[in-house]
Amino acid sequence: MEDYIGVIKLFSGNFIPKGWMFCNGQELDIVKYTPLYSVIGKSYGEAKSHTFRIPDLCGRVPVGIGSIDEKSKSYNIGEKAGEESTILNYLNIPPLRGGFSDKATLGIPCATLGGDSSPVGKIIGDGNTTIFSNATPNPTDTLKPFNLNKAISDDHIVYTNFNKEPIVPVSNVQPVLGIIYIICYQGLFPEREQ
Repeated sequence: MEDYIGVIKLFSGNFIPKGWMFCNGQELDIVKYTPLYSVIGKSYGEAKSHTFRIPDLCGRVPVGIGSIDEKSKSYNIGEKAGEESTILNYLNIPPLRGGFSDKATLGIPCATLGGDSSPVGKIIGDGNTTIFSNATPNPTDTLKPFNLNKAISDDHIVYTNFNKEPIVPVSNVQPVLGIIYIICYQGLFPEREQ
């Protein structure tokens, strides 16, 4: 199975073919693996001065370098990103936007003594010429049902239960199938495009 040095392939066997290595991020000696080092350099992780690392694709999905557009994240050769799980909190949940409709109970304060027609701190009146009553209020009196239409602005954002225990990470893993990534270290040396 001869290929260009530095090529990475998926292999469905349960062994590594001759001239290939498992892409597990291992550290290799530059002198012993000079052709592979001259192709990939030290792009795939920290190493000693006389060693280099091959790509670590264990539990990872490769992504093309660059970005889809100017708004997307741009990836460099050897850059790792992403998490298998995350803790949800107010920093990574988008705010709730939009309206809602619901019924609510509205408490209206009332006075406890009669004899005063001032509206301050009193109950709504008895429907005669004055709108405020100076009669002793009855705590069981109720208002007729009415609609209170008030839009709630976008600044009223409520996050709940983010400080409660236990905090359980949410999985970010897409459906996957385990398979071996291998890299060619013995083969044809790739010529650079002019």
